[in-house]
Amino acid sequence: MQAMDLAKPTDMSQHDHSRSSSRSRRPHRRAAVACKSCNARKVRCTVALSGRPCANCAADGITCEIVQRKRRMNPDQLPSMSTAAVGQHVTAAATQGQTRGQRPSPLQSERLTQLYSMGLLAKDSYENMDNAALDVKQEDFFFERPASPTRKPYYLGDERGPRALVMDICHHDQSKSPTRHVNLTSPTSTALDPQDLSYARQKGCLSLPSEDLRDALIRSYFHYVHPFAPVVDVDDFMHRYTNGQQSLLLLWSMFAAAGSFIDEQLLTGELGHTRIELKDAAFQRAKALYDLDYERDRVALIQSVYLMSYRLARVDDITGSWYWIGIAINLAYTAGFHHLPSDQSPTDDTKGPPPLWAQLWWSIHCREAWLSLAFGRPMRIHLDEVTTPVPTQHEVAQLSTGFRTELHRKFLPPEMNDLVKLWLCLVRITVSLGNILNQFYTAKAARPTQQQMEQIEDEMATYFSGLPAESHKSQLMMVHMHQIRVYLEATLIVLYRPHIAQGSTRQSETSEAREGPLRALCFRKMRAASLRVTHLINMMIGEDLTRNIHMLTVIALVPPMQIQLNDLQSPNSTIRQAGEHNLHLCMVLLDHLRNTHASADTTYDLFQAAIANIKSRPPALFTPAATESSTQGVTISTGEITVVNEALNHEYDMMASNTTSYLDWLPILSPSAEFFVEE
Repeated sequence: MQAMDLAKPTDMSQHDHSRSSSRSRRPHRRAAVACKSCNARKVRCTVALSGRPCANCAADGITCEIVQRKRRMNPDQLPSMSTAAVGQHVTAAATQGQTRGQRPSPLQSERLTQLYSMGLLAKDSYENMDNAALDVKQEDFFFERPASPTRKPYYLGDERGPRALVMDICHHDQSKSPTRHVNLTSPTSTALDPQDLSYARQKGCLSLPSEDLRDALIRSYFHYVHPFAPVVDVDDFMHRYTNGQQSLLLLWSMFAAAGSFIDEQLLTGELGHTRIELKDAAFQRAKALYDLDYERDRVALIQSVYLMSYRLARVDDITGSWYWIGIAINLAYTAGFHHLPSDQSPTDDTKGPPPLWAQLWWSIHCREAWLSLAFGRPMRIHLDEVTTPVPTQHEVAQLSTGFRTELHRKFLPPEMNDLVKLWLCLVRITVSLGNILNQFYTAKAARPTQQQMEQIEDEMATYFSGLPAESHKSQLMMVHMHQIRVYLEATLIVLYRPHIAQGSTRQSETSEAREGPLRALCFRKMRAASLRVTHLINMMIGEDLTRNIHMLTVIALVPPMQIQLNDLQSPNSTIRQAGEHNLHLCMVLLDHLRNTHASADTTYDLFQAAIANIKSRPPALFTPAATESSTQGVTISTGEITVVNEALNHEYDMMASNTTSYLDWLPILSPSAEFFVEE
């Protein structure tokens, strides 16, 4: 393409002759935009190139009035704008016009592309622009990516890097800044070639859903996804969305994440008839754009791949949640999001305010920690290497408040500032969870001491005390508050679990004897946390808050349900009945979520198989209270190790089907000491 643009003819007369010959062979095509007078007289109008007035109206001395053509419905139409906004784009394109017979400038081509992306030009008009007037072939038009900044932030790395000294000399101004960010010039060309454009069209990437469905998805995003992952600058999104400049990759990624919370009555089959079908359709479009290297803006790319991690992969699919969050982590490290200071902007001219970068980083950390728990894999983010502070409530609120336009009031919840507090609480809970996994769930880790557990318990109590006190005033606040509390209780269970897990060889026999009382204490605390989760589930069901539950909640339900499985094996009939009741309540919630989250569907099947396996054998396989007194410690039967694993083996064929989400092979279903799942 560049060679085509830079080529200059050496023989102008010969070039003009070939140009005229090519014109004579081209069939006549209707102009994309025409004024009212030219349209009535059926003559060629030059308004798209020369602006108002066109050549004919100027010669006749009459008013040149633009006629807004009625566009036929076509599958490649992007969201249209208001008439006033369209008029502005027409004027902008027209002012860049060239004289008849000239090749359009790159800016003019960009304007024409914007006209198409705004919905002003129909697909056939865009692809088959009047060649006689523009003198440009169809393949010379390219679908434009969103405008990228001319310079991109790049992280130089810390002082340990072998190139640090040389980079500091070359960029001595930036080296004095604690951010160690520099700006790199980005390529000026942002065009997709015709083959990629055709592929994007075939995949449906250019065919956004109807306005009603778009609005519902965006509203669902800001009501349910954004409160637990504020990775989008609200004001910037509203501005870009209003002007039709929003990144398609980011928009489809937002739709994929918001699909879990949309009202199913609004699903008419555009992207599917169920939430799961809609999420998959939106994800496939986002993935197609990602594969085309469509997005050049690094921040938008990180935002997009983070939201793509909401997708659940199948067993035989390597591009699942773990894959996408890994890409987000790598890109965030490259951009230096892990080393952002609290008192200074990375650079004066880089895109995105520092609070947004910090929010992106901590949202990525949150998701990675919970996915690490679910998959039983080591975390890729080590907080010892992170200096980016957790954003303050004021910093996050600056990006979330400001109901300055009708669009803000249309899409944003009025409880936005209170929801910010919940996200900050989630970040701190997840920081504790990440520390627990890194310290006590590695191959050579020791069990937490009582002092360590008490310290984390105190931290959790501090987090909980900072939650909004009047969350009952809004259903939106209640559903988020209840889930935050579930995450807190699940984290405590994960903290105590190493003392209850079987098969551990980390401690000597003498140490094991001393830890008997501590083990019994841990089990009582685990059971208490499990009962509190059951109470929260009971409230969510009673208050009809189960329609918009996050997938992370499905992960967080598994640790307390494991305790309930243990109670189901107790020789004490009262404990056994209570365990069955509590487990049934969790199963009711999972059953309700099966049409929203594939993880809920398979987790339900796994626990159902485990329950059937337990009921098919005599009770009293394991209970700490029955085997030892509370003062003498706990002796745990090996039956606990195999009960769920046997159930999983019993249902292996069903679980290994292609419809099973890889995430749903939750390793914490297995009570074995090793945090491990057989793949």
